[in-house]
Amino acid sequence: SYNAGSNDMWILNVGDLKPAEFSTNFFLDLAWDEDSITKDTLEDWMQKFFKETFALSDKDAESLSALHSSFLQTAYAYRAEFQGYNEGNEYAINAFGDEAQRVIDKMEKILADATAIYDSLDAAHKDAFFEIVLYRIRATLFTLEKNIYAQKNALAVAQGKFASVNGYAALAEEAYQNILKDL
Repeated sequence: SYNAGSNDMWILNVGDLKPAEFSTNFFLDLAWDEDSITKDTLEDWMQKFFKETFALSDKDAESLSALHSSFLQTAYAYRAEFQGYNEGNEYAINAFGDEAQRVIDKMEKILADATAIYDSLDAAHKDAFFEIVLYRIRATLFTLEKNIYAQKNALAVAQGKFASVNGYAALAEEAYQNILKDL
């Protein structure tokens, strides 16, 4: 926007602020000084944000920044909320070594690491951490599981592998129930 000449006024519409605090701070820091964050300083910005927001040590802020980057790269390859709306599968479930299961496994690791950080926080920072970091990871993982296990269920039915059908249906339902628990 700035390079296109929109440099007099930037307007930001903020709804529920806490879950969008990370992105909102990023936007406002850029609006204040468009040269303050570059691709080379983005990790530093994230570490500073996490350190200040959750009273983390430098080491923990660095770990959370790396974890958050991994989450964003994984989550935004195919955004979970847009899955299941097309005829094909976003991730291969029967090719490339079950790509879909590898994505679920990676998200489970990201969630385990984020939960460990959450568990180490003092009570005053847990609610904010849940809303800014943990909820997004949980929602993404559970939505991926719901959609991918439903796709695996449909494939098992189509292939006549009826021994797997109920297992995949149960996994998809469990993921859906996990989504509802966090609402």
